[in-house]
Amino acid sequence: MQSRFNIKIDRKVIKLLGEHLYGDTPSVVNELIANAYDAGANNIWITIKTTAPYQIIVQDDGIGMDLSDINNFYLNIGYNRRDEEDLRKELQESNVKRQDMGQKGIGKLAVFALSKVVRLISYKSSKSIGCLMDFDEISKPNGQPEEFNPDEFELKIEKSFLSPSESGTCVILENVTKDLSKSYKFITGSIARSFILNNEINVFIRKNNDEFKEIKRSELDFFENMDVLAIINGHEDLIKKVDKNSIEQKYKKTFKYSDFVEETKSQKASKRFDALPKEIKVFNKERTMQIDYNFTFHGWIGTVYDIESFKSILKKNGYTDEEISDKDIIIVDDNRVSVYSRGKVGEYNILPKLQTKAANDAYVIGEIFVDAFEEDFLIDMATSNRRGYQEDDSRYEALVRNLKLLVSKVVTSKQKIMQLRKDDKDQADADGIRLDFSNGHIKSKDVFNNMSDDDRHKIEDDHKQFTRAIALEHNGDANKKKLLISHRQDELRPYGDFIIEILLKCNPDLKNRIIFTSNPEYGLPMGRDIFESLKECFRPDFYVVFLFSKSFYDSNPCLAEAGAAWATNTNYMNIVVDINFSDIDKPLNNSINGAEFKFDSKDKIELFTKTIAQILAEIDKEYSFSEVLAIVKQEIKEKGSTLELQTYCPKRKFQYVPICNECKKPMKLHVDGKDVKYLCVNPTHEIYTKLK
Repeated sequence: MQSRFNIKIDRKVIKLLGEHLYGDTPSVVNELIANAYDAGANNIWITIKTTAPYQIIVQDDGIGMDLSDINNFYLNIGYNRRDEEDLRKELQESNVKRQDMGQKGIGKLAVFALSKVVRLISYKSSKSIGCLMDFDEISKPNGQPEEFNPDEFELKIEKSFLSPSESGTCVILENVTKDLSKSYKFITGSIARSFILNNEINVFIRKNNDEFKEIKRSELDFFENMDVLAIINGHEDLIKKVDKNSIEQKYKKTFKYSDFVEETKSQKASKRFDALPKEIKVFNKERTMQIDYNFTFHGWIGTVYDIESFKSILKKNGYTDEEISDKDIIIVDDNRVSVYSRGKVGEYNILPKLQTKAANDAYVIGEIFVDAFEEDFLIDMATSNRRGYQEDDSRYEALVRNLKLLVSKVVTSKQKIMQLRKDDKDQADADGIRLDFSNGHIKSKDVFNNMSDDDRHKIEDDHKQFTRAIALEHNGDANKKKLLISHRQDELRPYGDFIIEILLKCNPDLKNRIIFTSNPEYGLPMGRDIFESLKECFRPDFYVVFLFSKSFYDSNPCLAEAGAAWATNTNYMNIVVDINFSDIDKPLNNSINGAEFKFDSKDKIELFTKTIAQILAEIDKEYSFSEVLAIVKQEIKEKGSTLELQTYCPKRKFQYVPICNECKKPMKLHVDGKDVKYLCVNPTHEIYTKLK
């Protein structure tokens, strides 16, 4: 029974797809290359006219088309050439055995994103035909292309470019609406990075009437400047390239995907790399059922030495930026991970879906090959504009999951290499400083020996402060939290040293991250105002321990530090010496957990240990309580007796002022030898009260 329904396609669809399918020049040129590839071409010649009126000409030596072919295939919008047996047979007879790049049959409309007038000239067995497509005309309800005689057309086709059977096709985009004067290198680079043709086809390009230049992927030498590389299922030759590049071996790292599979097989599922191939469920072409499919992919992901490595492959040959800008070369000017299927890029950059959000993502580059994305017997997962894939397809999900893990491994390795470079540079700088100091010390030996003991001691302290300043700037610890022990100087040095000794027994590397101004080995940089230096200590990368004593409130720097900690919301810990927590003045919070320097009970020792463990967790890592407790007990045994605070008479908050019993006036402190007494300020009284 014949249906009474009839599907119609409005010509507005052609207009919509033609104008908006692609928006950039390289994508349109790439679509024409793909069409030529599918037509069995062995060679493609591209001419870019870079002066107005701009023009793009793409000629190939494929099987060509006659009138029937143009109507049935080329002008049949949405036609899937992969289903055409006669076309496949014709290609096989021409000894062309390839998997088609095209599938949806709409890519041919891409030319109208650049040009309103497109000419098609095709030869088949030496017979030619011309088809003129005026976009405004064919977009009309009954508009059709026009035929013209190629022999009468002013632009003569290079017949020497035809196949041995005198077949081939030329597509001419007239009056291109994009400015092509600056697009030549961009187009060339895009072609080189968009196709993996495995020597099946040669692509040549020229500017205006210059000589044709072959586009070679071998010019894209990513690996000369790569310091991290991970390969997936093959590509061992790339590891050899990285191993042989000019980067010092200790600053390079290479991996195999299979290594990560083995390394993570015992980890939780979210961290495990899938062994390839991996069996997944995929819908068949007709979308009627899910079938078991062995999914796999191959390729590589790595990082370049620095951002400048993306600029040009010619820098290694000594070209300057100015010279590069004047040369028609292939440039690599961005970082991306491209996904290829059947020899053509299917997703220009999948990296945004894989990033670790680390700064070193900017160095990542890679190429992933997934023919499984375009298997003829599976559901089509390409998006309509051929610029990506359906992200909810199980094949895409499997790829992204594993590539995320891989990029994370690669970026982590890059971070370690950059850190090693910084550490080595810092060490070299420090060695240079030591050498300069040593030479200077030799020259000034006589002067140093003639100094007084007091002056020599001051110079030695200055040297400790100088070397301390260098250590504080050591980049190996630049991104780690530092510790400031805030206190009233000198009399509390034994208490600060006591805490430091415990910390260093837990981790000696913490030495370069501690500031304790009473001890020259942990002092602030020399030559700067103390308040300027202390300002820098109240940042998120500093943790502050306040040692509170009655003398704390007599010190302007201490009060400034307390205010800074409050104003900057810096994390801190309170440890009291000769006062109680309730005596701590605002703006500091006296309810913050802390400890006392009292070890006369098990509870107090454990409280002090918990405080030390919390400090360690803030500036280093978490340690077991038993480990820290053992160190604290040993330190108490060895140095607990040195923690004796001398009697201090405060001038501010904690000053005790007795009142005369007779006249009720304040009494003044009076020292007579070893006797300490208070004397009433009223001169008429001669009453003394002995201070007990």
